[in-house]
Amino acid sequence: MVKEKKIEDLIISISSLINEANSERKLLQEIESNIKEYDIQKNNLEKNNIKKIPSFKSFNDVNHKEKPKQYDWNNVEFEKKEVKEFKKDLELKISKLFKEEMKNWINENLKKIIQIELNKFSDKIISERLK
Repeated sequence: MVKEKKIEDLIISISSLINEANSERKLLQEIESNIKEYDIQKNNLEKNNIKKIPSFKSFNDVNHKEKPKQYDWNNVEFEKKEVKEFKKDLELKISKLFKEEMKNWINENLKKIIQIELNKFSDKIISERLK
C-alpha cells in the first residue's frame, strides 16, 4: 500500500512536470512567432517608409496560471542545454532588435521633435519681445 502511494505520488509529480514543460514550450513558440511577426511588420513598414513600434502581446497571462501547490519543481533544473542556449539567443535577438529599432526611431523622429519644440519656444520668446 505504501509503495503504491509513493508510485502514485511520483506519477503525479511527473505529470505536473510534463504539463509545466509543455506550457514553457508553448510560451517559447509564441515568443518566436511574435518575433517572426515583428520582422514581417518591420519589413512592410520599411517598404512604406513608416516607422512605428508595434504592440506586443502580453506574456504575463501565461505566468499567472495556477501551478500545482503540492509538487513544486521550481528549484529543480531539468532544462536541457539546448533550451538554455535557445533562450539566451532569443533574449539577445530581442534585445538587439529593440536597440536597433530605438536607434532608427531616434534617428528619424528626434530631430523633428526637437525642431518643433524649438519653434514653439522661439515663437513664445518673439511674442514676448513684441509686446
